[in-house]
Amino acid sequence: MSKHAKNALFAGAVAVTIIGVGALYIYNEKIKARSEIDNNNNRISQEEQEAAEDEHDIRLREKVKRISEQQLENIMILYKRDHPNCTFTDFMVENFPENITRKGDEIILDSRVLTPDWQGRFSQVHGSQPLHECELLPIC
Repeated sequence: MSKHAKNALFAGAVAVTIIGVGALYIYNEKIKARSEIDNNNNRISQEEQEAAEDEHDIRLREKVKRISEQQLENIMILYKRDHPNCTFTDFMVENFPENITRKGDEIILDSRVLTPDWQGRFSQVHGSQPLHECELLPIC
């Protein structure tokens, strides 16, 4: 298997893992929060319960977003190490082909990746950067 194919498989696996782990983590944390709130039901009002749940959900979303961004940057850094003169299109074709469309020889990138979160981040990271030490999201 070629190095490019391995990189694409790795990137795809990471993307699926990020989404799956993030969803499981949020689900698990939401259940924990509701359980804690149920245990304190006699001591706090319904409004306070909802506010606590909302705040907990916001913290979880922020944490999952931060870790996902770090993992995406790691994929970009590793790719740039192996391909110092690559373009964003090269990166997307090899790592996230589900976000491209081919029309003859033309490659069209999905508009969802033509954003500061994807294309902008790619232009800012360098292969010489150290990798992020990403926190793992617990799934139990």
